[in-house]
Amino acid sequence: MADYIYLLENRLSQAQRDSLLAVREVARAKGLTVFLVGGAVRDMTSGSPVRDLDVVVQEMLSS
Repeated sequence: MADYIYLLENRLSQAQRDSLLAVREVARAKGLTVFLVGGAVRDMTSGSPVRDLDVVVQEMLSS
């Protein structure tokens, strides 16, 4: 199984990491969960260059 933290730190450019950090900070402030999905995950795990970042945002529902 791939070590996804390692891949995030080593396969993404600094600009891509900064972008994901900004998205994560906004999501966290609004009580949302963010997932990296799609081609970026495929490219990271296959060793291909990551050309774009796709994210899915999930709202955390209160009981």
